Amino acid sequence: MFSLPQTTQLLSLVCILVCSPLATGCSSLSSMANKDVPVANAKPSAGQYRVEMNSTFGKPKAYVGSLQGNITVQDALEQSGAVKKFRSMDVEVLRVVDTADTGARGLRMKVNYDTSDKSVMPEQNYALLNGDRIIVSPRSTGPINKIASMLDNE
Repeated sequence: MFSLPQTTQLLSLVCILVCSPLATGCSSLSSMANKDVPVANAKPSAGQYRVEMNSTFGKPKAYVGSLQGNITVQDALEQSGAVKKFRSMDVEVLRVVDTADTGARGLRMKVNYDTSDKSVMPEQNYALLNGDRIIVSPRSTGPINKIASMLDNE
């Protein structure tokens, strides 16, 4: 099959190919990092967004905001009053996306909200586009809700 010098050379080549990306860290992935998620360089979008705040008790409330400049999910939560209304919350962004093959379709993006910092996780602080809907629901952590969620997962 292979002689000892050929095997050594082959192993050296494999080691170089495998270890090189590890030595450079995440910087070697920078060319792939922003291909499909153009959030950081999103152009300001004229139009409106909507924040829908669901409540455990009472009627849901809605806030319609204007997209002037770069507005992010965190900005929308602060402007709508959701940060003050909910101590902890579940947040998701609903967006209509046009695709070449299927036309318009809905996109649901979960957003993690850090209750201790009262802020959206930076990697999920999406730039808002015209027509985006932000759905905010109170996050329940009581014992009854924990049991119900355990039953849902079975």
